Amino acid sequence: MSTFDSDYKFETYEEFYGDIKQVQQLIDACQICGSRLMINHLTDYTNLLVQESAICPECGNKNRKKVHVLN
Repeated sequence: MSTFDSDYKFETYEEFYGDIKQVQQLIDACQICGSRLMINHLTDYTNLLVQESAICPECGNKNRKKVHVLN
């Protein structure tokens, strides 16, 4: 897992705004139909990265592909 797919973007905290419920809705819900997303993680301990992908089980939309940096 040393190379990441170019579709993945590094997560930035600037994209999260509002109160706790609004941020949780941004993270957990599909942007199209509002259903709860299925989120998968693939961890690369050598490079301290986590590759996250989210898919909506209702509409099938692949909403999110993120890379998280572990500190």
